[in-house]
Amino acid sequence: MTEPDDVDPVSESATRAAAGMSPAGADMADTGDEGWRAELVLTGRLSSLNGEIAGYVLRSLDADAGRAAPTSVEDEQALGQRLVEIGHAVIERARNRRAIPGGLDSRGRVVRPRRREVKPAEHWSRSVRNTLRGRVIGLELSAAAHASGQTIRTVAHGLGFPVARIHRLLSGYGLPNPEDVATVGTFLGISRRAREQLCPLAHQAAAINWLEDHGTRLPMRSRTLRAVENGLVAMTCYDHATIPRPLRTPAYHRALLTASPLTPPDEINQRVEALTHDHRLVTDESAACTFLIEHHALTRTGIPTHTMKDQLAALREHADRSNVTIRIIPAHTGHPAMPLP
Repeated sequence: MTEPDDVDPVSESATRAAAGMSPAGADMADTGDEGWRAELVLTGRLSSLNGEIAGYVLRSLDADAGRAAPTSVEDEQALGQRLVEIGHAVIERARNRRAIPGGLDSRGRVVRPRRREVKPAEHWSRSVRNTLRGRVIGLELSAAAHASGQTIRTVAHGLGFPVARIHRLLSGYGLPNPEDVATVGTFLGISRRAREQLCPLAHQAAAINWLEDHGTRLPMRSRTLRAVENGLVAMTCYDHATIPRPLRTPAYHRALLTASPLTPPDEINQRVEALTHDHRLVTDESAACTFLIEHHALTRTGIPTHTMKDQLAALREHADRSNVTIRIIPAHTGHPAMPLP
């Protein structure tokens, strides 16, 4: 059997030196067993530690609320020691990978990295379609055009732009040009402050992550979600420690808000009423909704028993909807974090 073109067999000594393996480890790497075993062991340790961190965080929250005793000093020290050990293992793995440009395949052979062709910016602007930032910009500009009585054709005529260019911008198609966003925004009478918020979105339109700084107080509802929920076709919703908002009962949501230090008491009623908008995403049945719920969000909640009982009944009702899919993530694969309503 011939070797693939992108794989170079290397000598046993070169493999040992580059991967930082012992002679026994290098011998097993030739069959792929040792490398694969090491990956499984490291992944298993990370998964196990992930569950321990989740338990530690939840125990700390319960202790702060007076519902449980705090973690003992010995257990806390042991957890810290395991974090240090797994950290060293991950660092060592990264060093081994860096020692070989293309890394090792499952059989311990060096993989020659392939050169990736750098595509011009014009190609990306044509190939990338309907990014989240582009859609938010298009919705904001479309709303401004509607409010001022403008159409795509009148905007294009007023600015001397091709109609297709304005159509792409207002429909969120492709990567928006920041200069076009500023020009069209000014033409439509959008405030300077609003334009200063839209232009950075255009500069980062191709990015897939989205981080919003809310300061010391969470908003009633995410401004970004409000902007894109109209015309929604499908959505996947995940909450790291609680029931996702569209599935929450008012009592469950109120219990979370009451326990959260980030929620002023005088805003709780208003925030519970705002939950109605999230419910519509599910009850309208116009979008296919998939919800991922952590196992510990159902079993280690800190929510009053009668409130949680009603919440579970509501989940069963939502699960019967034709447009709703609810999936439970097992406890050993969860992603712990402090719950925020």
